[in-house]
Amino acid sequence: MAQSQCPPTVNSINLIGGKEEGQHGNSIKSEVGKTVYSLIHLAKTIMYSIPFLFVCIQLAVTALLVSGGPQRRKVNCTDYRSNLDIWSNELLSLADRSVRLPETAERLNDFHCVRSKEASAKLKNLRVCLKPFPSQVLDVILSGTRKTMRNTCNTLEARQEFVDKTACVRPQYGKALDCIDRYVAEMEYVRDNIDNLDMKIPYTCCYYWKTRRCFLNVVAANCPESSVQYSQEHLDSLFSETTDLLCNKWEEGTSNCANLAPLNLNRKTTKNALTFVLPNLDIYTQT
Repeated sequence: MAQSQCPPTVNSINLIGGKEEGQHGNSIKSEVGKTVYSLIHLAKTIMYSIPFLFVCIQLAVTALLVSGGPQRRKVNCTDYRSNLDIWSNELLSLADRSVRLPETAERLNDFHCVRSKEASAKLKNLRVCLKPFPSQVLDVILSGTRKTMRNTCNTLEARQEFVDKTACVRPQYGKALDCIDRYVAEMEYVRDNIDNLDMKIPYTCCYYWKTRRCFLNVVAANCPESSVQYSQEHLDSLFSETTDLLCNKWEEGTSNCANLAPLNLNRKTTKNALTFVLPNLDIYTQT
């Protein structure tokens, strides 16, 4: 019966080519043997390590799913509207009466810029408390504020420019903030009392232009033109995301704004919200 033929093994590899190979054959045997052994060892390593790697990855993914993914700071949504108002006021710290207008670049950084940056992070976390559409609207409202504060705070030169350009209005800054506070009260009135949904956004636009004029008139009464221009750019940066998006038909000085019925709001009416963010968010999500 014919014997089955097996492939030559590492131990029999010296028989390939016969005895004539001599010393050269022994050298080949040694080198080839080492190479084959190394390949076998590598194959075993790969065979055992790849399944192990897959198991590790699977365990890591499972752990992430069980833990809810990367850990985020928990947000209490029970009173999110109050937090939204408070943190928006901290983001807009330059409009906060409780913190005086800074006299130095260092004070601007320590009492406004740091506070504003921390509030911005809190507001980002707060978005989980809102439904998708209001969350997107809030991002639009706050994007101008974030951009303005970054441009004001990011460099020492920018901080010093703010201090220099606003020094002239510092004694009368309370009167300028009266204009902003009035706008907040007006937006609360629009939210709560204007039943025609199509007219709510026109009021936010036209009364913003009125507020802007009021604020800049206070600056102009106390400051040179360069400071007026700086304040105008500052205000426009704060509101540009919403005015560019919503106010094309309701620009300053247009007949549309001129013909808009005035709000029946008592002059002594005071605001409830700290900033315009909360009432405007309500208005934009009502329409």
